[in-house]
Amino acid sequence: KGWITREDAQKALDSKLALRTVKQSSVSFSDAPYFISNILFSRLLPKYGSDAIYRGGMKIYTTLDFDLQRDAEEAIGKLRTEGAIIALDPATGEILAMVGGRDFEKSKFNRAVQAFRQPGSAFKPIVYAAALEAGYRPVDHLMDSPLEFPNGWKPENYDMKHHGEVSLVEALTYSYNVPTVKLAHLTGLDKVVSMARNLGITTPHLPNDLSLALGSTSVTPLEMAVAYSCFENGGKRVVPYAVREVRDNSDTVLEKNGPMVSDGITPRVAVMIRSMLLEAVRAGTGRGAAIPGYETFGKTGTTNDW
Repeated sequence: KGWITREDAQKALDSKLALRTVKQSSVSFSDAPYFISNILFSRLLPKYGSDAIYRGGMKIYTTLDFDLQRDAEEAIGKLRTEGAIIALDPATGEILAMVGGRDFEKSKFNRAVQAFRQPGSAFKPIVYAAALEAGYRPVDHLMDSPLEFPNGWKPENYDMKHHGEVSLVEALTYSYNVPTVKLAHLTGLDKVVSMARNLGITTPHLPNDLSLALGSTSVTPLEMAVAYSCFENGGKRVVPYAVREVRDNSDTVLEKNGPMVSDGITPRVAVMIRSMLLEAVRAGTGRGAAIPGYETFGKTGTTNDW
């Protein structure tokens, strides 16, 4: 280029370089680490490669709600044990917040999307949805009385008591196990499994026995969030996504993503389950999730040894 003399160039070439040794470290993420690592390793790197992602000047636009993400991280950080949070927009499937553990530096394992765990009674709304789809009504009654199967299995309620004749609403509100098992038996296990799939449960770990009614399956928090979104949005099944748009360093759009919504369950069933779960928070086992001034629905889920 003629910017320096030939002598200066030769002098520079002849000089000895003083190299400084640095400790090699893995890529670190200060903000939303579980969210970023999830989209990075499960989606972006496999599709575009490390050179393009790390050195290509790409722009990645995500669905993250950073205020919500900070609140979620703060909540998980206060736990004495490990935990996870996944927050979805139930109308679109946008992942608004994701926390996979208390400390990303200590554990990269993302419990929000990688941890297959028993949901316990949080699975029960799926059983009741299958029953309502089959023709049962929330006001129909079941008998909460001792039950024993030929193989010796005797499901018990959490309080180790029986409550006689109870409505479907009451059984779900107070999370009675025995009526739920009876309801699954009367409805048919195949219909319960079909309902789970229609709601967006994709796990391969659905047991082929009535313990499924009490949440003996293994699912991720993300799967459960997708299923519960159906109860909120009128029965539509959403596909969760985290990347809205990807552009290269010249601002060319490489990909653009949006909501993928399909029919999951009937609006009638979705509305009835949602109403039943409002009652579970208002007066049942989910009272701890009530938020003054907000309409909140949900379901508790406790498994063996807490």
